[in-house]
Amino acid sequence: MKHSLDTQIWVPQTREDVFPFFCDAWNLERITPPELNFHILTPRPIDMREGAKIHYRLKLWGVPFGWETLITLWEPPYRFVDEQVSGPFGHWVHRHEFVPTGRGTLIFDHVDYVLPLSPLGDLFHPLVRRQLLRIFRHRHLVMHGMYRPDGFTESPILIDMSPAAPKLPPAVPQADEPADEPAAQVTNHAEGWQIKLLYDAACPFCRREIHWIKRRDKTNILALEDISAPEFDAGKYGLDFETVDGAIHAILPDGSIITGMEVFRRLYATIGLGWLLAPTGWPGLRRLFDWGYKVFARNRVRLGGVVGGGRDCSDASCETRA
Repeated sequence: MKHSLDTQIWVPQTREDVFPFFCDAWNLERITPPELNFHILTPRPIDMREGAKIHYRLKLWGVPFGWETLITLWEPPYRFVDEQVSGPFGHWVHRHEFVPTGRGTLIFDHVDYVLPLSPLGDLFHPLVRRQLLRIFRHRHLVMHGMYRPDGFTESPILIDMSPAAPKLPPAVPQADEPADEPAAQVTNHAEGWQIKLLYDAACPFCRREIHWIKRRDKTNILALEDISAPEFDAGKYGLDFETVDGAIHAILPDGSIITGMEVFRRLYATIGLGWLLAPTGWPGLRRLFDWGYKVFARNRVRLGGVVGGGRDCSDASCETRA
């Protein structure tokens, strides 16, 4: 079975300042948890380019093994991809993306992997998954210490546990490749937010949760936009009001849009509470929670009226605010 993992971290340096760190493969030892005893066997200097092979040795749960990866895509300072040639996984492809924002760079990691001896090996996926998350959290903590983001008390990690297609940022054009800006592109990155939530202030439940979340957003990386405000224009995101009103949406700094339960998973991860909603992304439970949210979204204003603070639902308006 194919699994995937997505993470991202924001750093206050430019993409051109950040990418050189990844050009030196030996820095992998610096950002890998020490208990893995990770060592690069390929002699220095390593010429990082498409076609380059890198040999490692590490120890996992006390078992030593070798790992060889191949750089299959190298487009500095935009992105690169490494794939396992030989190693502990049945399949491993790791894509790295560097997306500029108004105040720094978002570093995205997307990994597609298959466990050995699948499907039998999938019985051990929860254990492997936990170790992978630990590795990426350690990487983010090291990078946080290196780049020292102003006002950050911790290095946030956003995790998409979906086995579906990755939600990677759109490809960043080369300098000589003009690109049309998509309709859904967010044009103002200067605020430094990591996620912009399009929420419904007419929904009492929504107001209360937003208030609760904002109190925990210590680093001001959450932006809010009320879809019930008269001046709200869904068109600037390439959406219509009925779509935005039908389910919660959020905008990421690269301009991509997420919706439904995925918004809450990413939102809670951004403020350091991703563990609260982690079960909603587990295989077998994900569909149940996604369905439950859709039921809530269709009835959110009516339910808010029942508990108090909602608008009058004596007419059919609550039915139309799906």
